[in-house]
Order: sequence, then C-alpha cells, then structure tokens
Amino acid sequence: MDVEQLLNNVGNIPHGVRTFAVRTHVPFKWELDSEGGRHVKTKIIAEIVNYIKQRFHLTYAPTEGELIFTVDFVEKKVDVSLRNLYVFGYYYKEKKNVSQTRWLCPRCHGKGCEYCNYRGKMYVSVEELLGNALLPLFQAKDYALHASGREDVDVINLAGRPFVIEMVKPRRKPSIDEIRRVVQQPRLGVWADFKRFITPLQVKLITDSHFDKLYWVETNTCVDEEEVKVLEQLKTVIKQRTPTRVERRRADVVRERRVLNLTVLNRCPLVFTVEVEPGTYVKELVSGDNGRTRPSVAELLDRAVNCTELKVLDIYDEFLSDVLNVRRSVFRFGERFYTLKKNTLPILKHTPPHLKDTVERYVRDAEHFFNKGDVLSAIAAYDYVYGLVEGARLKKEERS
Repeated sequence: MDVEQLLNNVGNIPHGVRTFAVRTHVPFKWELDSEGGRHVKTKIIAEIVNYIKQRFHLTYAPTEGELIFTVDFVEKKVDVSLRNLYVFGYYYKEKKNVSQTRWLCPRCHGKGCEYCNYRGKMYVSVEELLGNALLPLFQAKDYALHASGREDVDVINLAGRPFVIEMVKPRRKPSIDEIRRVVQQPRLGVWADFKRFITPLQVKLITDSHFDKLYWVETNTCVDEEEVKVLEQLKTVIKQRTPTRVERRRADVVRERRVLNLTVLNRCPLVFTVEVEPGTYVKELVSGDNGRTRPSVAELLDRAVNCTELKVLDIYDEFLSDVLNVRRSVFRFGERFYTLKKNTLPILKHTPPHLKDTVERYVRDAEHFFNKGDVLSAIAAYDYVYGLVEGARLKKEERS
C-alpha cells in the first residue's frame, strides 16, 4: 500500500508538538524482502519520516519523539498518539501532613475502611494535588511524580524540591504558561513552579541527583551560652546507622555524612540552621536515635532532645539548573514574605512579656535576612514569630 495514501487520513496534530517518532507493523512476507540490500521496513520508515516532515513540519526524534505515528500495514490504519509528557519544576510544601507521593491505606489498599477514615489513603499528597489539577489540561489518563529525594510527611519544604510530573497517555500538550496558571495557587499549602518539558533520560538525571541542603530545626530543649559552643563540635563527619523508624524498609547499614555548618538562632527553645550532605537524617542528628547516630545534639548536650519542627530552607541544586538551563523564580518568595509580614505585624500586640525579647530579635533577623537577599530565612523567621505569638494567644483564649 502507498505510504502517502495511508497517511492522508491523519488529521490535525496536537498544538505545541515539535518532534515525532515512527512505529510500523508490516506483513511478515515484507520482512523477507531485502531488495537492493536494504531491509524493506527501513525503507518504509524512511518514506514515512519524509512525508511527516514535509506535511507537519515536525522534527524526527526516533527515541524521544513527542508524537508517535504507528502505521499498521496489516490493518491498514494509522494511530497517532502523544508519548507520556514530562514537565520539570520545583514543588513547595508549606503545610505538614502532606506526603510526597500517593500513600494508600495499608489495610484496605485504597478501597476505604475505618482505619483510614474511609478515605482509602493515609495522607493527601503532593502528587495528587498537582496531578489532579493537571489531568484535565493534558486530557491524560493518569500521572506520576518523580523527584530528587523526598521529605517526611511532617516536614515543610520552603526551598522547592526539583521534580517531574509525568502525564500518562495525554491527548494534548499545553504550554508551560497554561500549566503555570493552573498551579499558581497553593492547594493545602502545595504549589509548584514549572519550568519546561524534558525527556525521559533527563528524568533519570533528576531522580539520581542528590544535593546538600539547609534545614531550619526547632527542638524541645533550651541551651546556655556554653552549650552553644559545645554544639560547634557537630560540624564534623557523623556516623548514622539506618534509623529505627525506617529500618523495616531500608538496609541496616552505617553511613558517614558530613555536617557542613550549624548556626544557633535561638537558645530557648533551641533553634538552629544546619547544612548537611545528601542522605543525612536530620531528626536523628538531633535525637541520636538511641546511639544509632553519633555524634548528635542529644549526645553533646547529654540529655534527651527531639526535633519538634523541621523545614527545608535551601537545596543546593545549581548543577541541575545548569544542565537543564533553568533558574529558580524568586518573585514568589518576595510576595510570600510581604504577605507573611503583613499578617504578622498586627498580632505582635498579643506578644506575652516572656516572649517579647525573642519575638523582637526574630523580627529584626527577618528584616536583616530579607535585606541581604536571603528570602527563605526571612520567611522562616517571620513564620516562627507568627507561630509563637498566635500559639500564645490561642492558649490564653482557651484558659479564659
């Protein structure tokens, strides 16, 4: 059958597509034809590629084409479908109790039962919040999230974690601007800054890459000036045996990780920022996990210490930015800073006397960080002030 005649039935292609690939199904007897020393299937594909290039002005990408033309010479039909699409960006998680990926109930496996309050899942997830928002836009069947590492359910991520959302069996390819408009408003504290479409090979680059991180840590203990100096000893190579809380799903080994920097921000309660190598368990760096992490904050202070609040402030992923030719957007953080400041200042009149010095110091620090361009630390400082004062105000109302 004539290639052009078969492809003539192809209608309009999805907007925004630039590349294509070709698959063919030919009768077995054609496979035996090697006329002119050239396999007939190779010759047919070459004809199909030339026709599609001329008619649709697309670029041929045999392994990574966005649009797949499946030409069936047995059934005498052509199927045109979009390959799964991959969109790279950074996701932000400003609330606790949100998992990264879908977490089905271990008892009912998604059906709904008393254990999961008939929701079928343990937590709402970043994957669902973003994927469900994008499904109609792509007219896709499903989605999957791929990321560079993950944070715990109870950890806030203000840094923006590099990730990819894979849209499965899409029927259209929207522009990045369309995607951004859909996810520009936070859903349960989750939002994303999407940058560009990428290839499957680049997805693996992202998931295999791990980076140093800066954390904001609050604990349940207080320290004096001498103990602040003692904590300087934590800037060293630590040994971490797989934590108790994850040993059932991780190999039980001892890992060496370096604590690159530690800065105490507040003495009561102890609050500090810590910069660590990828793969460091920060909660166990604080608690010691019954000696499985050494040294630890608890070991150095010679008492039980636990992490009560953990936030990712920065991820040093400049390597990815250079390879993918993208840059993080900073405008959103400026907006968040001013909104948080606007909400915080009116409630400062409710500051209890015993918190006044701490609150004033954090407000000064927030302005200092912001003026230096460290917007993430400025947001974290104002966020802490808001939590302190609002928490104290609510406790006072409960007592009265």
